Amino acid sequence: MRQTDESIHAKLDGPLKKARESMLGKMLTEDVFGKETVPKKYEELTTQELNTLVEGVSIRLNLFKREYPTFMPHVVKAIMEHPNLANSDRHTMETYCNVFELDWRGDKTLENREKFLMERPVYLDGKDDSSLRDHVDREWLISKLR
Repeated sequence: MRQTDESIHAKLDGPLKKARESMLGKMLTEDVFGKETVPKKYEELTTQELNTLVEGVSIRLNLFKREYPTFMPHVVKAIMEHPNLANSDRHTMETYCNVFELDWRGDKTLENREKFLMERPVYLDGKDDSSLRDHVDREWLISKLR
């Protein structure tokens, strides 16, 4: 019966994750030359295509006047979680979300505080622990826990 938070979160977020990824692939309707393209799968999006999405979404956040449609945090989350996203695009998207108060993580809303363990208390990405990777290993952690 014991499950990790990660597995519980994966079960609860699974359908939403599939929808996010599907929506992101359908957002690119034209390539850089203006030629219509077929929708791509989430895994097939390149860094350049993600850059186009970041530039298109981030500069338009002000148009919503902080009243975002329900899908907008999901689109931003899908962009931010993509493995091909460049760090510069990640920081650009994060900055625009902070400026225009788009809570794509879901950790600032009152609704999230009522849903116990529905969301991670702190949003973590694989790149967030890079500063600790060289200093913390399993043995060091076990010694500190004892």
